[in-house]
Amino acid sequence: MATHAEKPPGAGLPLTCTLSTHEALVDAAQAVAARTAELAGCAADDADKLGAAMRTALEALISQVPAVRRPRELEVAFGGTERILRVDLSYDTAPGADGIPFEQLLGEGEAGQKLRGLVDRVEFGRDATRQSCRLTRQIKRPR
Repeated sequence: MATHAEKPPGAGLPLTCTLSTHEALVDAAQAVAARTAELAGCAADDADKLGAAMRTALEALISQVPAVRRPRELEVAFGGTERILRVDLSYDTAPGADGIPFEQLLGEGEAGQKLRGLVDRVEFGRDATRQSCRLTRQIKRPR
């Protein structure tokens, strides 16, 4: 029987979930991201950094977007290969409303700098009804 440490990175993906954007649940969101990375076969330091990246993104959303404009839920999709782990964050914007883009929240400011120290790549997307951010990190096998 294979142990957790023998799983190849990327095993168990893709995985999707919906997380609340309520400030009381930031710790839970960080734990979900870190644990998902561990279950996918990431080394502990990679998993911790992905959890911290999730926390950074969620805290930026909470602190910079007034509650009346903030989405209640954040869609999270974990995916990847044996060499990379992707975390796609997205939320719907109300029809006719201008949602605050992730790029504005996580682009150049303190949150963006912190995020870039935790992941290898940050990409942003936006269309008429969705805002999105993709976090990518190369992963190492656990030791």
